[in-house]
Amino acid sequence: MCPKKCDDWAKKDNRIKVIHKANEGLGFARNSGLDIAKGDYVTFVDSDDYLANNTIEILLSIAEQYQSDLVEGKHVIVHSNGIQYASGNAASDRTVSKSDAIKELGISKELSVYSTGKLYRKHIFEKIRYKPLKCAEDMYIIPDIIERCKTISFASSAIYFYYQNESSIVHTKGRIERIDNLKATLHMARFLLKHKNIQGASAYYYSAICQYYATENDKEAYAILKDSFTKEEIKLFEQYKTKKMAKIMFFAKIPFAYKFYRYIKK
Repeated sequence: MCPKKCDDWAKKDNRIKVIHKANEGLGFARNSGLDIAKGDYVTFVDSDDYLANNTIEILLSIAEQYQSDLVEGKHVIVHSNGIQYASGNAASDRTVSKSDAIKELGISKELSVYSTGKLYRKHIFEKIRYKPLKCAEDMYIIPDIIERCKTISFASSAIYFYYQNESSIVHTKGRIERIDNLKATLHMARFLLKHKNIQGASAYYYSAICQYYATENDKEAYAILKDSFTKEEIKLFEQYKTKKMAKIMFFAKIPFAYKFYRYIKK
């Protein structure tokens, strides 16, 4: 039924392009859209989700006013029981430089790793595409997106409504999805560490260690986690001797110790 509705809309409006393809994941779907996009801006809307009536108007107005390469508004989490709450803390519209945005990533909730709820200048995607991951493809690409921005803006308006489907990939991760999520998390951690955002990097490295146990001690996950701590990364870590750094390094080198740590913390 849905494909026919799309075709019907395309007949009514020649700006609408419909691609019929077997489901190969969100990354492939986004790439397919990027390949045929003709405008100056790009946005993404996932299935089940919806936009406010003036979402594009709000984001475009801010992008044009501040010459922003990326504008993000508030996500509203919508549950099946009708309860809603907004995420993100932008009390008012504001614009920051790329370097300031990187400093906030992983600390502030304003710049999320989601692909949705954002308006991008299309030139950002000229040389980058989403990886064919089963999960967390948006987290994996966000460092590349930020690197290509000069300015990033935040809208205080609630513009994207994210429906919580309990049967979605996010809520029903299998082994492959967990491995992909681990790869994306470590990719983010390295990016933030490289840019000296130690607090943000710590959060992602720590999350990766937690995720390792969600894979039930999977050998591939263990290898990914262990290989992530290169000599260069350890050298950078050693510049910032904090309790959290020491804890992360200890758990990374001896992951099974994390299980014991969690047990005694209960």
